Amino acid sequence: MDTRMVIFLACVSVTMFLNAGVLFFTYKAWSSAASKAMDRMSELEKSGQLRQALNTMQNSSAEAARISGIVKERMSGISKSLESMETTYTKALSASDAVFSMAFRAIHFTAATTQKVVTFPVKNVLLVTSVLQRVIGFIRRHENGVGATSRQNR
Repeated sequence: MDTRMVIFLACVSVTMFLNAGVLFFTYKAWSSAASKAMDRMSELEKSGQLRQALNTMQNSSAEAARISGIVKERMSGISKSLESMETTYTKALSASDAVFSMAFRAIHFTAATTQKVVTFPVKNVLLVTSVLQRVIGFIRRHENGVGATSRQNR
């Protein structure tokens, strides 16, 4: 049991020393990076390049804000004109839809009427000619005596 305890404590102590070493080297890396960054910033402040860069960025942001305001104003004007164009377009579509609907109704009515005018006489002529053919056939049979046999047998 004692050996197990000694092995366990040895593993824990090795792990603690490794963790402490990792933390120490991480701290050293971050501190050296931070000190280098601070040195660079102090050099930039002394040289005036940072001040110029900040002034340039400030002027650029002010110009961007001014331009975005102008664009916003123009877009609101365009928005109003687009709305009026949409209204006009909707009214024009409604009017043209009504006109086309009336025109198509007239075309349909004309086509139906023309069909009736053309087919009505043909249908009636066929009906009349078939009736006339039956009547003429009956008369001819009667004249030829074909239909008279039933009368002679009486």
